[in-house]
Amino acid sequence: MNRLARLLFAFILIFTMGGGGPAVNAAAAGQGAGHSVDLEGRLDVIHSDDFVRNKSEIRYTLITDQGEELELQFDDPHPSLPNTERIRFRGVRNGNVVVAESGSVQPAGAALAAPAAVEKKVAVILFKFTDSDQSQSLPYSTAFAAGVALNNTNSVTNYYRENTW
Repeated sequence: MNRLARLLFAFILIFTMGGGGPAVNAAAAGQGAGHSVDLEGRLDVIHSDDFVRNKSEIRYTLITDQGEELELQFDDPHPSLPNTERIRFRGVRNGNVVVAESGSVQPAGAALAAPAAVEKKVAVILFKFTDSDQSQSLPYSTAFAAGVALNNTNSVTNYYRENTW
């Protein structure tokens, strides 16, 4: 056997015996190589695109209340996750990799109480441009500006109140 064939054979042997990277380790974790755990924590989702290679990747990380970061994997390539920051689930852990059992991911209760509402001061500045035509030379009223920024049902304030948690 020539040297190249021996190196290739050694590489294949090492790869199939468990040194093969995340795909092999994930398969091993899913086959019971680790231990069953119930976990709860903050879910971080990172989406990245590689336009040169035409690839995209989504990485899931669970940050436990003790500050431990665990790579979270799923059997399903498109897992159905609750629309929340904190999750609870059952899975198989092997080192820092956890494979979640299908359908076990549920929203978790908040670890801390929501912060109290704090009053903030906002300045809204109205401009009158002198180079515009007469029909548009009058600025908006202060009541109109307050409605857009603060008071209306479709105001900027209500938008942030509804879309932050």
